[in-house]
Amino acid sequence: MGNEEPLLSVRDLAIGYQAARREVLLVRDVSFDVAPGEIVCLVGESGSGKTLTGRAVVGLLRHSGRLRVSGSVAFGGRELTTMPERELRRIRGREIGMIFQDPAAALDPVVRVGDQVAEAAVRLGSGRRRAERGRVIELMSQVGINDPEVRARQFPHEISGGMCQRVLIAIALAGDPGLLIADEPTTALDVTIQAQVLHLLSELRREKGLSVLLITHDMGVAAQMADRILVMYAGSLVEVAPTAEFFAHPGHPYSLGLVQAVPRVDAARARRLPAIPGTVPEPGDRPPGCPFHPRCPLRLDVCQTDEPALLPAGPGLAACHRSDEVRGDARLPIWAGTAWVDTARAETARAGSAAAAGQP
Repeated sequence: MGNEEPLLSVRDLAIGYQAARREVLLVRDVSFDVAPGEIVCLVGESGSGKTLTGRAVVGLLRHSGRLRVSGSVAFGGRELTTMPERELRRIRGREIGMIFQDPAAALDPVVRVGDQVAEAAVRLGSGRRRAERGRVIELMSQVGINDPEVRARQFPHEISGGMCQRVLIAIALAGDPGLLIADEPTTALDVTIQAQVLHLLSELRREKGLSVLLITHDMGVAAQMADRILVMYAGSLVEVAPTAEFFAHPGHPYSLGLVQAVPRVDAARARRLPAIPGTVPEPGDRPPGCPFHPRCPLRLDVCQTDEPALLPAGPGLAACHRSDEVRGDARLPIWAGTAWVDTARAETARAGSAAAAGQP
């Protein structure tokens, strides 16, 4: 995004909680920027720490029981982590909007959707409810809600999931923010409505210069929307790269597994979709060394003892002792039924089998 100053700058963000006699880190040493007008996707499996990171950015974890948040979160040059709560509340909504997971759960089921949009418009606007009624219709029209006057009088259960998601986006846009944090905004939607919501976010970026931090586990959504990809695993960033380069040459075995698990309509023949064995470790059971090594097909002895730093790898960053090999075409591992194998070995095996059968 050029040499512009970042709108959002996160440095060494850590989130931990006190468990028995020790602190367990849920998110550790996360650093990234979001430039004006940029869409950055934070991707990874469930349990990787994506949602916690998004909530920490807007200070929603300050009073969450035994959670402790440290590091720096600067927005427009202002430090949010040390900002008084009263001042931070003025930034939430007006300058940073947020769309939460599960639109049906995020809306009040006994309040008409128009009143919920109006409440946000009053709180973030002039404060005159009657004057904001026109603003409600404007916001609902802006996010593509048909017949907004009719929809405004309905309750959440009377409209579709896609319409509920649009209502949440309208609420998030009520203060005309410069940054939108969207946490899995399309998870509960069918593919047609998902495409409409993503198109809406793209249009808002184009028309308003809106920056977006998009949290998702859907690699197809990330490929379609993002300017840059941030890959999170077990509470840490393991790769940061421009989107085109990320999908062409992933720099981390975990990233490669995520990319190869995406179904492809242009595949030459049907094949079993790759899958990464195992699961993301629980925060209290994070292994020593590289947190991905128990699931990694390319692990070395050093991976089990030394955690790799996030270092330059091509045009991006990767936290892997073998990132150069992973990015090289000859070493791309694939999931082959019950084990990871190297592409080069698989091609050699296929060629050998064909020769033995007398095939060209």
